[in-house]
Amino acid sequence: MGKINNRLALKIQRYFRKNKKPLIILISGVNGIGKTTTAFALSNILRIKQRVGLGTIVKTLITMNPNKNEYQEMDNNFSCANDKKLKQQARTISKPVNLLIDKYYKDGVSCIIEGMQLFPMYLNKKIFHFHIAVDNVKKYKKQLFSPETRYKRKISKKDLENLLKIDDFLEKQMYNYNVCVLKNSETLIAIINKILYTIASDTGIS
Repeated sequence: MGKINNRLALKIQRYFRKNKKPLIILISGVNGIGKTTTAFALSNILRIKQRVGLGTIVKTLITMNPNKNEYQEMDNNFSCANDKKLKQQARTISKPVNLLIDKYYKDGVSCIIEGMQLFPMYLNKKIFHFHIAVDNVKKYKKQLFSPETRYKRKISKKDLENLLKIDDFLEKQMYNYNVCVLKNSETLIAIINKILYTIASDTGIS
């Protein structure tokens, strides 16, 4: 099964602490793919206290603008498999996300941000972006309907089809912008280690 490369994680922590730079990590992917689980594990391993889920940002937007349908569609609405709408959502969410990234850089705060509407073309470039894609539909379906899921989801067969369409569209976008794409068939340990290796490689940590 393998183990987390804690030695490499420690080197990454030391590098960013020594250089007084914040480590900003984005994790994208469709609903139920494992973004929050990955973010939680990664925050513990790299000792990153600040975690932000786009669900919180979306719910804040809805509270501030309860009659705006665009925000309602971003909140666990699985019917939106339209490429144009997805891009529109990504542009909308990128504004508060980029403000957060800029503030974290200014304050020197490391953070992990996770959510579906994270499109690289609309985001600040000073980040490490990882995307979890579906390559094992059976496993993904099991994750969606797991009784251990933090939030109970009411998902129809049509919803699942739409989520898979969204996943396909997202994955293509990520490859177009050289985002590191991970697969849901991999174990959490394998995903975490790939993230660690990528960060280390990109920053020249050996």
